[in-house]
Amino acid sequence: MKLFSALNSRLRGHRPAPPPGEDPARWAPAPGQLAVDPVRAYVNHGRWVADCIRPYCGGAELLRPRQTVLQCGNCQLVAPVEWPPDAAEIWQALTERPVPQTRNWFPAGHPLAVRYGVPHGQTPTELYAETAEHSHEITSGGAPAALEGGTSWRGLLH
Repeated sequence: MKLFSALNSRLRGHRPAPPPGEDPARWAPAPGQLAVDPVRAYVNHGRWVADCIRPYCGGAELLRPRQTVLQCGNCQLVAPVEWPPDAAEIWQALTERPVPQTRNWFPAGHPLAVRYGVPHGQTPTELYAETAEHSHEITSGGAPAALEGGTSWRGLLH
């Protein structure tokens, strides 16, 4: 019953209390009011996204190019979007990669990149070099590709 009460409260627009020691203005600005801190744009699997900055929310939203404000679809926080100054060049460098799941870029010091030990703060030149470094892993060995058991894959994937 407690779960339904919390859900009903959230649907009515009630905001949770901030954790002890947190500034209430940063935790839950009034509806339509911008948060103090910006969200940071990054590229994940070939799409620009930003994570909600409200503690315990965990929401992430897709961004349109040059979008200036984000409203979290999870907690409704409204925050300005901070874009890298060379976003167009970063995007161009990432589009050179044929597999969308390899098109990733994080700003310097981004918490997700730091937590998982992945590169962050790369320049477009560094992204091109990384793409070139790993492109040799895709080249064919001369033999036609086959599914497990030696069956040719051609025609089976369409």
